[in-house]
Amino acid sequence: MGCSGKLLETPRNFKSGASLVPPSKFSPWFDNLKYRKTLIAAGAIGILVLLFLILFDWNWFRAPIERYVFKKTGRHLKIEGEIKVALGFSPTIRIGKMRYENPEWSNEKQMASVEGLEFVPNLRSLFARVIIVERLRVVDGDVLLERSKDGKRNWVFGRSDDPEAPVPEIRSLTIDHGVIRWRDGLEDLDARAEVRTEAQDAQGKPQHLPTVIAFSGTYKDLPFSGSARAGSVLGLRDSGVAFPLQASGKIGKNSFEIDGTFVDLGQLAEVDARVKISGPDWSRLYPIIPVPLPHSPPFSIEGRFKNQGAQYAYENFKGIIGGSDINGTAVFTPKQPRPHLAASFHSKILDLKDLGPMIGIHSSGAADKGRGTVSSERKKGEAPAAPARVLPKEPFRVERLNAIDADITLKAGQIRRPEGLALEDLTATLKLADGVLTLAPLNFGFAGGNIISNITLNAKHDPIATQATISMRALRLNKLFPTVKLMKGSEGAMGAKIRLSGRGNSLADMLATATGEGNFAMSGGTLSNLLVELFGLDGGEIIKFLVVGDRETAIRCGAASFEIQDGLATSRSIVLDTADTQIEGSGDVNLRDEQLDLILKPHPKDVSILVVRSPIHITGSFAKPDVSIDKGGLIKRLDSAALLGLINPLAALIPLIETGTGTDANCVELLATVEEAQREAVKPPSRPVSKKPRK
Repeated sequence: MGCSGKLLETPRNFKSGASLVPPSKFSPWFDNLKYRKTLIAAGAIGILVLLFLILFDWNWFRAPIERYVFKKTGRHLKIEGEIKVALGFSPTIRIGKMRYENPEWSNEKQMASVEGLEFVPNLRSLFARVIIVERLRVVDGDVLLERSKDGKRNWVFGRSDDPEAPVPEIRSLTIDHGVIRWRDGLEDLDARAEVRTEAQDAQGKPQHLPTVIAFSGTYKDLPFSGSARAGSVLGLRDSGVAFPLQASGKIGKNSFEIDGTFVDLGQLAEVDARVKISGPDWSRLYPIIPVPLPHSPPFSIEGRFKNQGAQYAYENFKGIIGGSDINGTAVFTPKQPRPHLAASFHSKILDLKDLGPMIGIHSSGAADKGRGTVSSERKKGEAPAAPARVLPKEPFRVERLNAIDADITLKAGQIRRPEGLALEDLTATLKLADGVLTLAPLNFGFAGGNIISNITLNAKHDPIATQATISMRALRLNKLFPTVKLMKGSEGAMGAKIRLSGRGNSLADMLATATGEGNFAMSGGTLSNLLVELFGLDGGEIIKFLVVGDRETAIRCGAASFEIQDGLATSRSIVLDTADTQIEGSGDVNLRDEQLDLILKPHPKDVSILVVRSPIHITGSFAKPDVSIDKGGLIKRLDSAALLGLINPLAALIPLIETGTGTDANCVELLATVEEAQREAVKPPSRPVSKKPRK
């Protein structure tokens, strides 16, 4: 035992008695009893704190958190799930199921709920009064954002007594399925979006657009749906960071595609995106696009949508409308009391059929759609169908004309049209201000000249008050009727001046109430002699020109004047005077009922045989005009010829011999009555004569 005790002693230097173990630098602590006790106490406290944090029931914080939220917002937060904390330098906090209530004015009790919430706070940021959440994960979230008809918003919290309280900065957000609902009583919007995060693709690479969205709902009673991929939803906040978005879907019967970037998506602070829109009628985009576009045939356009502040531009768009190409730029500016649209449209080839819907003329297919079909064979005893009407009955929408101000130009280099219509090109300038729409001018290139209209529609009145001045300037006779071969050798020009005023919410109603006048004039040039003789039913002259060839007869003058009263245009005079024949006419054109009742009386100036000269009647509807010879006068001549033929065969020709009773018209006096129309006939076209349009 003694030996063993010696072995346990600390080795020493036998000469000096010093210890062989070097002294430790902590020796003063252990040598000093006070310091040893302090160290032991600190270690014990640390162990106790650690044990407390590990064993502590974090659910104790439920009530304090709920009271704090109510104090700050005036609404109750209910924490139904467990609160768990994983300790570390950056602790992970997990909270189970939670519910947050809506304000009292809402019909729904609950504003938001989550099945689970996990976040990692940055503790060091708290010392600088900054709340930074390094990572936030939401599991099965459901959020309702709601605005009432009187403008109340459920995301505005009424009891916050610290307006400068720090706003949390979330650096990473993951959504394991979330639903965001938006109800807006002011905009009549009810939308739902399901959101989830796909941080990686199938190969494990980071996704450029990690947020996946599927949305649906209604806006102004129009259903919409679609899908989108976007950047992190953190970009939705007002951070000044571009938020990438790719989306496609349908609104009503219109389809859209979007690919671009947005800054502050809620306010559209900055936008740069490719936008493609297509559909059966672009008027149906209203009010989704707050521009009251007229009706159109099916369309598809694509362009760059950008904005600077509160001004939005659809730049360099191009596409098709029906069979027409279109390109241009449009700029929309929200203003009070009405927004403003400035747009410039260009078309290389404009199909005339595509202009029809814009003024209320629909194709037969569109017009018949939804009205059922009628058998071509009427049932026995069934009354005949009413004749089709030509003038458009489609009403202009007064409320839309009062919804916006606009300055728009349209230019078409060529017009695709029926072969018999001499339209060549189009230039139009439209201005809409305070409910008054002005087309000044609406300029059609026509028959080598122009049809220039200045039209004003005052939609501040209901029905719309309309005024129009139409000038036909320097229309070339040889181009006026492209399909009539006998007109091709004719020369000379025609002009006209028409003034109208009326009331109505459609073109048909406006013309049915129209009051004004119309004057037409023609001076100089030549006309096919064969055509003139055909008008005069001069068989002898017709045979001569068929044998020796057609010749031209000089046009001395031509004029027609109509007075228009309550939709009825009554002729004052109708005269066409050539070197060979004078043709006089009279009658009226009923714009209310779309009926014609005109009579033309030819008076040949030369002696001829085989003349069955008789008045020509032009009757029927605008849709189906009818040209016929006055049977009474014709029968008298033929009866007389038949009776004389019984006496002497040659005598039968006597009633058919024209002795040339026609005289020259007083052209100076005649043209003086339509002086303005005469001036329009000799004015040069306002642009170079167009090339022959494509058919």
